[in-house]
Amino acid sequence: MLLSSFFEPGIMRRLPVYLIFLMTLIQFGVEGSLSGNIQASAQWQDPRGSKLGILTAISTLGNMAGNLTAPYFTDRLGRKGSLLIGACGTVLFVALQSAAQNLNWYLASRFFLGFFLLFCHNASPAFLSEFAPTKERTTVLSCYSPFYFVGAIVISWTCYSTVNWTNDWSWRAPSLVQAVPALIQIAAWPFIPESPRWLALHGKSDEALGVLVRYHGCGVETEAVRDTLQDITDNAEKQHIEQSTSRWKDLFQNKSFTMRTTIAMVVGIASQWSGNGLISYYIVLILNSVGITDGKTQTLFNGMLNVWSLLFCVGIAFAAQKIGRRPIILVGISAMLAVWSVFTGLSAGYAQTGSQAMAGGVLAMIYLFNAAYGAAWSSLFMYPVEMWPSGIRAKALAAQNVIDYLGLFFNAFVNPIAMDAIAWKYYTVYIVLLAAQLVFAYFTFPETRGLSNEEICDYWDGQVGPVKWTNGPKSKKLLLESQQISRRRRAAQRIAADGTGSLEEDVKLASTGSKAGEGEAVVVLV
Repeated sequence: MLLSSFFEPGIMRRLPVYLIFLMTLIQFGVEGSLSGNIQASAQWQDPRGSKLGILTAISTLGNMAGNLTAPYFTDRLGRKGSLLIGACGTVLFVALQSAAQNLNWYLASRFFLGFFLLFCHNASPAFLSEFAPTKERTTVLSCYSPFYFVGAIVISWTCYSTVNWTNDWSWRAPSLVQAVPALIQIAAWPFIPESPRWLALHGKSDEALGVLVRYHGCGVETEAVRDTLQDITDNAEKQHIEQSTSRWKDLFQNKSFTMRTTIAMVVGIASQWSGNGLISYYIVLILNSVGITDGKTQTLFNGMLNVWSLLFCVGIAFAAQKIGRRPIILVGISAMLAVWSVFTGLSAGYAQTGSQAMAGGVLAMIYLFNAAYGAAWSSLFMYPVEMWPSGIRAKALAAQNVIDYLGLFFNAFVNPIAMDAIAWKYYTVYIVLLAAQLVFAYFTFPETRGLSNEEICDYWDGQVGPVKWTNGPKSKKLLLESQQISRRRRAAQRIAADGTGSLEEDVKLASTGSKAGEGEAVVVLV
């Protein structure tokens, strides 16, 4: 009963496929947490400041390079093809990184590791959004980013086991763990399906039907399967035309597109400039600053932190489908601002007094902050994707990712320099950034729960009036009004086309969910 409220029938057939593509974020979690954890080993105490920053940040430069290249392979070779390229490249450069004998060798390996990881990252969200049935798409996509913490947990406990080793294998062994998710993807690759939408877009409707029958219809060509295929094939040509003619500058072609692009970029930068970069990459420096210097204790703390973050974020992923995106984001940012302010004050107090009570408070605030961050940005990082028409969605996501990686590079390179120079005083920068995020999200972010992508785009196209930068607080009402208009129009179009629309049912659907529209049944036939 519980599963049926979130998933369509046949979930056990789809679940292994989901897990293979979710392995991508496990890879990112291992890679992103590796540098922070191996800093606790005795063999990794020399790199500091700018040198430590570039060792950590170089993979992010690879991410940015891969972000510009991977979409072309994902579109031409399919989601499966791009996944295989990324997984094979990851295995190769993990091996080279783990065998590195000098700084340049290590840097080059991490750059290309970041590059090939992006092939997996470009393919996986696209596949999941195109493969999952409508009812479970939100939950599946909301679980994507939290799987980062699975990788972070694995590497944290691996480093906990190796931190006291007295040779280079204290960091080489954890480095090799990065290859495990990619090896699983390579082994499973022959047995996973291609995206049915990608197949239809490339003239392979019969293969798309086979995927839908097996994974959506439980082996039966049901009416729902036929309807889904019909929707895909009806839109395939339109999407192909849109994708072939869209340009990067179209992201700013009018006010509506500019607002959506800005929201996507703010989500990208906010997901990195909220204080999380310090905790993810430089937790050892934070723990050192409050007197916790034992490597074993540091890795234990980080391991428990990642377990906590995973459990909380997965819970939020399921809640988003019921509660909505906007309330979770606003509460999450508000909580981050409050917790980070207390965290900064306690860190300052410890620096001045050496109080162990304040040190304990710092540790507690880290746990609370990770929960708040998980609610706002880990679970809902894919939120802006819902706002775009199909033809330009890939470019919008790429733009969001570029900003995300620029923020990630800044975190990885600048944070250790600032921590060495001004210690806890650097935390105050993030108080200002979090306050700015809260103001922007409150006035601008719309509520999209319960609407299809097409209905969301109708709102952005001005169906209930010109969009405004300050529509956020009343966006739920406006989007429901727009949804009513969209459903009435579709019902009228079906009747005008073939006389077979279910007008009464569509009007009933359109008039639910908003008191403003309750009881209205005005239909305009065009």
